Amino acid sequence: MRIAFIYESGFAGNNGSNHLLCTTIEKMLQRGHSVDLIEAVSVRDNPDYPPQLAQHNFQCHTIELKETKKTNFIGRYLYGLSFVRESTKLAKDLDVDLFFVQSVPTVSFTIRRLKKYGKPIIYNIHDVFPGSAFELGVVKSKILDYILKRIQRIGFKLADRIIVVSDDMRDVLVKEKTDPNKLFIVNTWYDSDSIRYIAPDVNTFVKEYNIDTSKLIIQYAGNVGQVFGLDEFVELVNALKDNKTVEFHIVGQRINTPSVGLYVDKMEELKNRTQGSNIKFFGWQKQERMSEIYSYCDMEIIPLHHGVIGNNVPSKMALSLAVGKPVINIVEKSGYYMLFKDNHIGYSFTQNEINDAIDIINEISKDKSCLKAYREDTREFADRVYSKDKNNDRLLDMLEELQKGWKYKA
Repeated sequence: MRIAFIYESGFAGNNGSNHLLCTTIEKMLQRGHSVDLIEAVSVRDNPDYPPQLAQHNFQCHTIELKETKKTNFIGRYLYGLSFVRESTKLAKDLDVDLFFVQSVPTVSFTIRRLKKYGKPIIYNIHDVFPGSAFELGVVKSKILDYILKRIQRIGFKLADRIIVVSDDMRDVLVKEKTDPNKLFIVNTWYDSDSIRYIAPDVNTFVKEYNIDTSKLIIQYAGNVGQVFGLDEFVELVNALKDNKTVEFHIVGQRINTPSVGLYVDKMEELKNRTQGSNIKFFGWQKQERMSEIYSYCDMEIIPLHHGVIGNNVPSKMALSLAVGKPVINIVEKSGYYMLFKDNHIGYSFTQNEINDAIDIINEISKDKSCLKAYREDTREFADRVYSKDKNNDRLLDMLEELQKGWKYKA
């Protein structure tokens, strides 16, 4: 089977989904399929594609576009439309069996243009757009939010299969009038071949930054972006500033380059509102250091803005569990909320239960050895539910079913 893999964000830029999509392409190639990657390139922080993809059955087609700041919504949307035009024009000339497209704001236009080529279209969603953009203040107009949601429904209607990452996301798309028979759940996996626990005494990140691992270290690793529950996190950090045994670490995206300008304001606001000695900030780290970063902390914290959980699933969650670290979530009642309570892999608190979270952290800080009880459960759950091979095999089985003649008909 020959697959056209259409990825606007591209591997050349720093993107949180790069490792996931690289793994998917690797699995496609390992199972004997050919892949034509069509990607946009506006910055080159990395090679055009990861070196492990350089195989005889892989080709990369790059579309050079001018870089646009992520804070410029109109500019980003026009950037996306340029990619739609060029990528679908390129795809028309490829002899492929199916199109595999990623979720971006303009993807419905891509799907609509690809539909006339008569090949099955797989729509892979990691983040639902516009999702909670209006509630988060990213989209200022309620009318515009309505229009954008209506445009997304075109993609939902025309795609032959839609891959979602959770039951919560499935429910969101059903509410958007998507046929539930099209929806196929593949969990946001982690690279189980490369992610491993690294003990503090041999952890180079610990040594480089002289981290005091005798403290209870609660880490947030990732971008401090629009979905980050800033108010709740600030309340939590400031309430615990007098507990000298607790330390919060932000291992976040770098904030001084135009390509990640979206995160500047929130990161600066976080620094200004948490000026105690119990919080430390670390810059952006290379993907290869993920095992070191997730291993050295005691717990990962994922504070989410209200209303976002059905629109994505934090990939850092699976990474934390994989190295035996429980997760503290701040999230509304949902399937994701219950996941941690039902499987003994962490704690969930709603945005109105911050005092309960403070009490739990204070209690754990008295003797953090109590967290050892989570190690086996978190690792076992991560391997069973979020491992690379199990989820990608499930995905590839579905694609191969398409090759045998399956096609959804409206």
